Amino acid sequence: MDLFSNPELIRSVRAQLRWGRMISVAAICAVLSLVVGYALAHSGPPGQWGMQLLQIALGTQAVALVLGGSIACLNAIHREKEMNTFDFQRVTRLTPWELAVGKLFGAPVVVYFAVLCLMPAALVGAIVGGARPTMVAVAYVILLLGSITMHSFALVISLFHQRGTNTAAVLLLIILLWGSGVGIGHRFMFELGALSPFASISVADETSWLLSPPVAKDLSPVPDSFSRPDVFFGLRFHHVPVLLVLYITFSAWFLLAVTRNIKRDPSAYELYTPQQSLALLVFVNVLMLGFYRWGGSSIFSNTPMEGLQQQSFFLWTNLGLFFVLGLTLVRNRDRVRRRLREMGDAASSWFAALWPLPYVFVGMLLVGVAAVAMIHGHRNPKSEWDFALASFRMLFVALWLARDLLYLQWMNLTRVKRPLTMGFLYLIVFYVCTTVAFVSLGFYDSPSGQAITANFAPSAVFDLSEKEWAGNEMPWTLALLSQLAVAGIFAYLHRQKLLELAPSPAIAPAAESPLPTVV
Repeated sequence: MDLFSNPELIRSVRAQLRWGRMISVAAICAVLSLVVGYALAHSGPPGQWGMQLLQIALGTQAVALVLGGSIACLNAIHREKEMNTFDFQRVTRLTPWELAVGKLFGAPVVVYFAVLCLMPAALVGAIVGGARPTMVAVAYVILLLGSITMHSFALVISLFHQRGTNTAAVLLLIILLWGSGVGIGHRFMFELGALSPFASISVADETSWLLSPPVAKDLSPVPDSFSRPDVFFGLRFHHVPVLLVLYITFSAWFLLAVTRNIKRDPSAYELYTPQQSLALLVFVNVLMLGFYRWGGSSIFSNTPMEGLQQQSFFLWTNLGLFFVLGLTLVRNRDRVRRRLREMGDAASSWFAALWPLPYVFVGMLLVGVAAVAMIHGHRNPKSEWDFALASFRMLFVALWLARDLLYLQWMNLTRVKRPLTMGFLYLIVFYVCTTVAFVSLGFYDSPSGQAITANFAPSAVFDLSEKEWAGNEMPWTLALLSQLAVAGIFAYLHRQKLLELAPSPAIAPAAESPLPTVV
């Protein structure tokens, strides 16, 4: 089945593209195009109003597609659930892929029509402004593929969001606005240009595909430009193909999450399989390590980042990524009962009690080793760096993450209302109280005191330097062992919950004694 014969897309087109609405949208776009074009032609600089009209048209189309289309996709599935019509769509003969694609292109169909109505103004601006045709075409390809990526992400939120869309809409808007600023103006930590579809506006201004020559590495922020190449593991690439590859790959990841869940019962939703989740995080880390600007400055200062500072950046980033991965893998009571019925004693073994560590802990160590190896190879010989200390910090953070995830997994099996939410609340209260107490007692003012705090709130490990490590190896080693001990306690409590939820073995009926034979 091709795209234009997709029943879900046809249903959306018939519902949204009615003649009255189409005439209204076309009239509004025509009036705005004429008014803006007339104003620029008579008040703008001679010979430049055409390029300005093109930029305004592209910007308006980008806002409509990125924001308007994303909000439409954000409501596509959730609104069907509220109207109790989504269950009828799940039982149709449409495959998950056909249903997802129909939602992806059908929900924002009015936005696509509005963008099409603005095309005459953009073409007039491109012709009058003398824009290069290939650059204009590439700008629209970037805008289209980037918008599809954002729409796919919005569909994931719409599928998994259970209540109202206001919070999700605000979150999506913040992410989009943040993404629009990545790489625009300066390249601080990554040799990678702008990632937002709004970058298509600046692409239309380009006049050449030639890349700028390599420049010596410096510490100051580098002005961004499409003539400046992206650097991936030392190889120079034009930003346009890099951007298109990133759009296609992330769209594929988002659509994978939608297609594997869209026809399931909501109680059985699972974003990705554990293997797919780990593969996604490894993919993200390969991108970060490949595009990282080795020897550059941090966002907050123009001083070069030391090796341990670079590792802290990767540790903080992966701590957040793998914590989210762990949350997606945490099992509730229903899933545990289903596993116990299907797998028997294997679902309550000690190995099962370590869930979700087999993927999170091993993955954290895997990407941590890769980051340490890359930093070790690109380090400045004069900068502060200790391979053993870096390995210790990596293991410490991995055990810290394991401790908290085992706690949340155990908490999610307890008999309380909203156990995972309450587990988060208790964890936040614990960290706030311990941090306030340690600050009041002045433990953060001395290296030995920081090692003591690491037993409870291990954030001090991110700032652990060679100077603070020297002479305090034993307290820090004890803090590492305490993370392992607490993780073991929560693994034990988790296993007790598994044994408690395990179905009781059926009691065989007592054998009846034979009746005496009457002679």
